[in-house]
Amino acid sequence: MVRLARPHVHLKAENVDVTSAWYQQVLDAELVATRRFRGSVEHELDLQGTTLVIHGQLERELPLPKSVQPRFGLDHFGFEVQELDALAAMLDARGVIFVERPNLAAPHVRLAVIEAPDGVRIEFIESHVSHTDADD
Repeated sequence: MVRLARPHVHLKAENVDVTSAWYQQVLDAELVATRRFRGSVEHELDLQGTTLVIHGQLERELPLPKSVQPRFGLDHFGFEVQELDALAAMLDARGVIFVERPNLAAPHVRLAVIEAPDGVRIEFIESHVSHTDADD
């Protein structure tokens, strides 16, 4: 079998600078590089080991409208976390909009979903919940 790796998550932004700043300020991502790609500024961020590449509308393309509504295709991307409640408190303090507040999604699995710029949904999963598996 051919080995596949996950080199990056690629995001298309209406405003690259604003979107990049959101990931830096809200999720503590670090700006690694800024360059031009097919007529758009492009930012590369390091989000705790995950590379985020953000660019705007490229030459000769017409992106579809943004939406945080569930859809076919890529629905969201996610991260595992150790302390979902602590993360949720930090995100609340930073003014983040929750699509889904922390909740018990399955036995021993809690999750939360937030809205990021440009209609992107980000999921945070806490597995092996030990505090009585109660819904929040």
